[in-house]
Amino acid sequence: ISPLIRDSGFEPNELTICSKCGWFGYCEVHHIDRDTTNNVRDNLAVLCPNCHTDEHSGKPRAISATTIANIIEN
Repeated sequence: ISPLIRDSGFEPNELTICSKCGWFGYCEVHHIDRDTTNNVRDNLAVLCPNCHTDEHSGKPRAISATTIANIIEN
């Protein structure tokens, strides 16, 4: 586990749910202000890889990861 995640103040169960789309699974910690040295809890968001990419690209996906998962499951 990385020091950033270990010291972030997130509970382990919080690190598997995307705060943007609700995806459950592997997630990443995103720096809201894009300053990777600012590891204050209020500057961090737990995002799935898709939403994390969206945050950095500025281009939201046409369909959410949750919607895709629902389509696959049904």
